[in-house]
Amino acid sequence: MVLITAFLIVLSGYVGFAVRREGASMQRTLLRGAFFGAMLQTVISTGMAWLSGIRWTQMIDSGLAVWALAFVAVVLGAFAADLCPQREPIARW
Repeated sequence: MVLITAFLIVLSGYVGFAVRREGASMQRTLLRGAFFGAMLQTVISTGMAWLSGIRWTQMIDSGLAVWALAFVAVVLGAFAADLCPQREPIARW
């Protein structure tokens, strides 16, 4: 479970970086990243609760913490995309 949540957090950071690099505004980047993290966390939490028999209250408690960390990763990824200059591709003649 820990590895899956760590993967979710890292993937959310990458989504924030990629969406911001495409040229979306900061608000749209945060909205897309938050939606992505919430949907993926819902799928993972539901599957884990169904397969392992854990009570839903325990899954909701850990799911909120993971979603908050995923949102922070989206914010950091979006800011990292702003800090890294985007280079033009080299023309090949």
